[in-house]
Amino acid sequence: MMVLFCREKAWKFMNEIYEQNELINHHCKYTNDYTKVKIKMYTHTAKGVTEKDITLATIIDKTLQKYDHKVIGDT
Repeated sequence: MMVLFCREKAWKFMNEIYEQNELINHHCKYTNDYTKVKIKMYTHTAKGVTEKDITLATIIDKTLQKYDHKVIGDT
């Protein structure tokens, strides 16, 4: 997923997701290119989607609802 924010909100969103990653001990890969945040999520040791993947995806969706954003791609 790629999401477009204003620059300040992109960093706030990434920090909030980082805190949630730590709480559930499951980490997504995300990168920032000024106003774009790209998120990839997978479990290296599993052949498919895990419960932690679903939990983290739900957290990311709920967190996105707090920010003015636009989904600009699905990668």
